[in-house]
Amino acid sequence: MDWQSAPETKFVGLGSTNNIGHMMKLSLALSACSYAWEADVLISEAANPFPLILLGHQGFFENFDVTFQTRYRHLRIQKS
Repeated sequence: MDWQSAPETKFVGLGSTNNIGHMMKLSLALSACSYAWEADVLISEAANPFPLILLGHQGFFENFDVTFQTRYRHLRIQKS
């Protein structure tokens, strides 16, 4: 995946209002429910201090019913 040659875009978040990222269309899949879709994904070096992948409403959560039970450290993702 050559993300650095993808088109640049500015975005707000990750502690800054002036981030640069590269937007790519990727095929994603959630194997637990045999569901696949395409989504625009933003890849940025601004996320380097964070040891995780951030999922957003557009491209991920909009495709599912999602329930968080934080005190139990539980996340349920269900295809609606």
